[in-house]
Amino acid sequence: MEDKIQTAKQNAIELANVTESVTSDELLNKKGGEIEKLRQRYNLNAISGYEGTKYANDEAHAELKSMMERGERLSLYFTIDNYGVEAISVESKTTGRFNYQLTPNGFLWIIKYLTNKESEDFNVAPLEVTPSDETDASTFRKDMLKLFCENEMGRIQFTPEFRDRTGKLSATASFPYGQIFFFMERDQELVEYLRGKNLIR
Repeated sequence: MEDKIQTAKQNAIELANVTESVTSDELLNKKGGEIEKLRQRYNLNAISGYEGTKYANDEAHAELKSMMERGERLSLYFTIDNYGVEAISVESKTTGRFNYQLTPNGFLWIIKYLTNKESEDFNVAPLEVTPSDETDASTFRKDMLKLFCENEMGRIQFTPEFRDRTGKLSATASFPYGQIFFFMERDQELVEYLRGKNLIR
């Protein structure tokens, strides 16, 4: 019995030593990069088919194209998704909301559909996305609203301030085959910009 107790104690000591070694050398690296250290140690990328976590934007593209081919009227708004990529949220009367990560050609593809019902996507590569320099979705929407105003894209209507949420600014860009909704913080710089274009009072 005493031998068993002694063996158990010895095993516990060895386990504690191993745990302490792993904790101090790898998991609690003072310079950071703990997860990357473990990723390299266990070489996850060598596992067949493992690519880490990424958004299935090719599937989102296929769904969006199917909606276009059905001639659906799209409801959209711009956002920064959970992967830090500029995206547009899509839904219709028959399809629930999902995100579509944007590329320059993907953006033009959507605008062509909204304007002319064109769904041809031969030059769109939905997986060639890059992380955005912008992290705030409201700021991204504000910049996109300015882009639409500068290029007179769609028929843009603004919600009167007295009807909008406190401190918020909302607008809708309407097209023959859908709408893009804008909602963002009502800051002074944006208000002055829109007033300068006689878009709000």
